[in-house]
Amino acid sequence: MFEPIDQGNVYRQEYIDSLEGALEALRDRAEAERTAYFRQHFPDNAGPIREKLRQKLGWPLNGEKRKIKSVRQEFVQKREGISVYRLQMELIFGIRFYGMLFALKDGARRPLIVAQHGGLGTPEVVGGLLESGTDNYHHLVERLNCLGANVFAPQMLIWDPKRFRARDIDAQGDVNEMRRPLDTMLQQVGSSLSAIELHALFCALDHLGDEPFVQPGRIGMLGLSYGGFYAMYASALDERIRACLTSCSFNERGRGRRVATDYVWGDSGKYFLDAEVALLTYPRFLRIQVARHDQILPFAGAEREYRRFEEMARALTHDDSWYLFDPFEGRHEFCPDDECLRWLIDHC
Repeated sequence: MFEPIDQGNVYRQEYIDSLEGALEALRDRAEAERTAYFRQHFPDNAGPIREKLRQKLGWPLNGEKRKIKSVRQEFVQKREGISVYRLQMELIFGIRFYGMLFALKDGARRPLIVAQHGGLGTPEVVGGLLESGTDNYHHLVERLNCLGANVFAPQMLIWDPKRFRARDIDAQGDVNEMRRPLDTMLQQVGSSLSAIELHALFCALDHLGDEPFVQPGRIGMLGLSYGGFYAMYASALDERIRACLTSCSFNERGRGRRVATDYVWGDSGKYFLDAEVALLTYPRFLRIQVARHDQILPFAGAEREYRRFEEMARALTHDDSWYLFDPFEGRHEFCPDDECLRWLIDHC
């Protein structure tokens, strides 16, 4: 005897509900473990905590020695005292990492700022090299150059595949369809795109730190959206980065929204969400910039995660002078006010 197709739906719904309930319980348990772990080890043993983060992200951060096989530098143009170059480095297993350098040519050593684009972006966009403009970056690189900093803008695998076709297949989907399958397969073999791109960024700092136009010891990094993720993680792991400005990125992860694969390696939720990664920038400088009207990452989520970070930072470092929460009136964009850029340059 046949039954209606929806006869078992109530059981299926109860199954889904029970799984979501279990997930919430596991998140609560993970939060307790994170809190206990940082209270026990931070800040006195920050080195081993960074090593744990490297291990979670995977190869090549988890022990592979950095080595640059070759560097190709191509002159692009000169504009108002700025020389623009394309920079490509060949790294381990033939990985070819790419970025653009915007260097002041006045003979003086200047700070180096890494300006990381976000999702759908490229160095050409953030650097103002396209007729279409700089999108939601508001002439970021030009403003940094005008304030007296050299700028390196790396390319991460988050460009718009429809607008910037590297392969025909890229144009078939969006940035997530381009990035996530490769990231998932890399995680299967103990790596991740985040680990590879952070490793590549650190190799770029190895190379650029020796350039005669870079002031030794003065490196800062900023990023918008996905770039803010890279800015904060890079600053947490590499103590050469003296100041970090993460914009429209810092937020709750997992509570009420889908989590990108970049945040789910291993059992990372037991150790590192945004607040914990932010703590690892101590005792250097961190500015958490969030837009009050962000249409992608809700301001309320950023505010809740910041309150959690602030409580831990005050309790564990007994110092509130190294971090700054910076809400601004805007949407998912880099703040057009130069004050935050001056802060970054002054503190790196």
